[in-house]
Amino acid sequence: MLQLLFMAPLFLAPMHPAQGPFVELSFAEALAQADDTDRLIFIDFYTEWCGPCKRMDRETWTDEKVIHWLQKDAVAIKVDADVNTELRDRYRVAGYPTLLFLDSRGYVKGRILGFRGPGEFLAESRTILQTISLAQELQRQVKHSPLDPRLKLQLAKLLLKQSDYDQALDLCLRAYDFAGTPAFDALDPSELGDALAHIKDISKFLGRAREELDLRWQIERLTVLGESPSARSLEKLLAIDNAFGFVEATLKVYDELLAAWPWEQAAPTPRPATGEPAGSAGGQPSLNASAQVFDGRPRLFEHVLEELVRRKRYGEVLEGFGDPLSWMRTQAADVQTETLAAFQQANPTQAASEEAVQEQLDAMRQEFLQPMKRRAGLLYQALLGTPGQDGVASELAQSLIELDPRAGTWKVLMRNARAAGRKELRDELYAAGLQALPAGERSRLSTGR
Repeated sequence: MLQLLFMAPLFLAPMHPAQGPFVELSFAEALAQADDTDRLIFIDFYTEWCGPCKRMDRETWTDEKVIHWLQKDAVAIKVDADVNTELRDRYRVAGYPTLLFLDSRGYVKGRILGFRGPGEFLAESRTILQTISLAQELQRQVKHSPLDPRLKLQLAKLLLKQSDYDQALDLCLRAYDFAGTPAFDALDPSELGDALAHIKDISKFLGRAREELDLRWQIERLTVLGESPSARSLEKLLAIDNAFGFVEATLKVYDELLAAWPWEQAAPTPRPATGEPAGSAGGQPSLNASAQVFDGRPRLFEHVLEELVRRKRYGEVLEGFGDPLSWMRTQAADVQTETLAAFQQANPTQAASEEAVQEQLDAMRQEFLQPMKRRAGLLYQALLGTPGQDGVASELAQSLIELDPRAGTWKVLMRNARAAGRKELRDELYAAGLQALPAGERSRLSTGR
């Protein structure tokens, strides 16, 4: 929240002489009058050298409807930003004119930057008042349902519009902190992403936003690498990476996790509590505890896969996939299962033609194929970049083409062959694709070369 620890000069600094809808009050006096009369405070931050400010003096602040509205619903004052620099800096005023709507505690409820004519000003002011009213209703709902993160995010979004960054940040952090805990309604991944996107926006104005996220990322990291890792902490760690780009740090977590629990270890076991090696008597974990440990390696591997390939850490990529051809068969079966499940859930009408049903099935199948083809392409690149794996790479490519023989599949293979430094193979794929594809798709293949 904006703090109200204003220095005396800020409260008592003289304002612009009263004119039009404005009263000649200090900021402290305006706060008191707004509180006594249950009105908003309206501040016009201007400078003597600002042309649009002078134009608003001539055109907007002399309009009868504007004067009537401000005198009725607000305590309106003008502030010379070059004189009252403390008030200017407190409200982060950087352009002129800046028009602020505050409540009687001094919290920002709305902000307009730049010249507005009478009609524009009244229209935007009405929108701000509607937002204030909606925010008040949401605040009542949040108070009534304190464990609903979605209400907190809705309120935070409105407060961002009002430039109330402190309160918006606190709401987003609370939604983040308790999302997914047993006592709290769960946020789905997109909503968690929204919360973090809001925090990222707020970080442009509040330095503590990034500090709060850095602290939370470290907490999630310690949990993921600790004796009791959880899916919730891992998903939060990855969500922070998606929002803020913690690529290097997330890859380091992956390296630390694999150093402790290599892929050849079938399932991670709790770390010894005594500091002794896992095989010693004192450090042997119980079977019951071992069964409860969450294995985050596959999910973390999927998240850092592109970065591992980009850095040409091909050996580690192949370790993560295991047997490439078994992985491919499993993925093909999963695509089929997911497509049929999605089709049944869509509940197509009995009257739909066979052609319409097939088109719907094909569209759904492509939705599931796209992310799988992206991963298969990266695996193909890793195989091509690893000595002695060309034969497996060829089988993988053939399986992928049989699964989806469209031009897009050939382009995925060509792109990854080129990334692996295999230009001659890319050209062979291009030639083979031209022969295999129908005439209508060949032009699409050439654009990917």
